[in-house]
Amino acid sequence: MRTPTLSSIIVLAIAGAALGQSAVTPPPPPPPDEAVITLANGDILRGVLVSSPDADPIIINHPILGEVSFGKAQVSSVRVMTAVDAGKSTKAAQDAAAKIPPPPPPPDPESFFEGWKGSVGLGLNGASGNTENLSLRAGIGLVRETSQTKTTAGFVYNYATDDGDKSADNARVDIRNDWLPQGDSKWRPFVQAALEYDQFQDWDYRFSAAGGIGYELVKTDKMLLLPRIGIGTSKEIGGSDNKWHIEGLIGIDFEYKIDDRSRFFASGDSYWLLDDIPDYRLWLRAGYEIMVDPSSNLSLKLGVEDKYDSSPGADRKRNDFTYFALLSYNF
Repeated sequence: MRTPTLSSIIVLAIAGAALGQSAVTPPPPPPPDEAVITLANGDILRGVLVSSPDADPIIINHPILGEVSFGKAQVSSVRVMTAVDAGKSTKAAQDAAAKIPPPPPPPDPESFFEGWKGSVGLGLNGASGNTENLSLRAGIGLVRETSQTKTTAGFVYNYATDDGDKSADNARVDIRNDWLPQGDSKWRPFVQAALEYDQFQDWDYRFSAAGGIGYELVKTDKMLLLPRIGIGTSKEIGGSDNKWHIEGLIGIDFEYKIDDRSRFFASGDSYWLLDDIPDYRLWLRAGYEIMVDPSSNLSLKLGVEDKYDSSPGADRKRNDFTYFALLSYNF
């Protein structure tokens, strides 16, 4: 009998090990086929094919719906793909979707009277008994934005009584137009005007107008920080000072979108009388707004407002502070 050599023993050992390994770990089975099913009503579903494509019913395992079955009468066509082909199809669809340009922005309104959005709000507080008081605040806010401009307008009226005596009766109308930055610019020119009425001031009416430029210091989908500077004029009617004044304007706007239903906002304007230094006025406001019922477009607005005048006139207070809660309808 022939004695095996050392080299033949090594070869036989390696071959045996390979055969043993292949017996222990067989190759994985091919992944199941996928099917794209077009239903008779036009709907298209894609999932792992569980039954035969000719079976009745046809059964697939949908990634969201789970295992679903359809009778032959419900199916218009069945297209079977191997897992490899299905992966290639998905990758091709993703690549094609990535090449689709984003939809163009909606066209600008053709008329200045089109494209307005806004809200109407009302707040009412009162007490009766040992004290009698009533507080009313009503407001309207409007905004119109295009690719070039943003226009805002507002009206606010405050009325209050204390023990039957009138303690507040004032109103303010504002309008402002901003020319939005174009390209990589962050500069934002603006013009604004306001008309005020107040029975408890040294004047009956006050008109002011200004123009200037703002800079979008922070501008993201959630936050806006916009400092502004400008120059304008003002005039009081029905008071001790009825002449026109030249004013410098320094202001800032801040808005933070908390989520899709709520936001925080704050704004401040300071008016400096350039022909009567150091007299100045402040108009400061801040608030929080939340959509309480999206189905009926109702929101709740909580806020504070302060009007300060360094020279309010005889027997007048410098600060006129207001806090409010408004239930608003958005349109």
